[in-house]
Amino acid sequence: YVGNYFEARYGTEARVFVDDRFELVPEDVAEDVFLLLRAGEGWQEALDRYQPDAVLWERENPLTAVLEASDDWSVEYRDDRWIVAVPTR
Repeated sequence: YVGNYFEARYGTEARVFVDDRFELVPEDVAEDVFLLLRAGEGWQEALDRYQPDAVLWERENPLTAVLEASDDWSVEYRDDRWIVAVPTR
């Protein structure tokens, strides 16, 4: 639903990795989403495939902890529910 918000707010200027319409997402992208949701082995490679400028993620999700612990990512924003991490490259 966050991706949907950005698409509604910014239209074609929004660059969203995925929104909640999984039926429109190629299978390999959906597999990367599920990998990121569980912060499974290869999570960094999955993110590298898309070269994001930032990652907006729910704090309760396992990926948050690995992003916070990674030297390759810097958490620039945090509130009770969300983080925004950016690559340190």
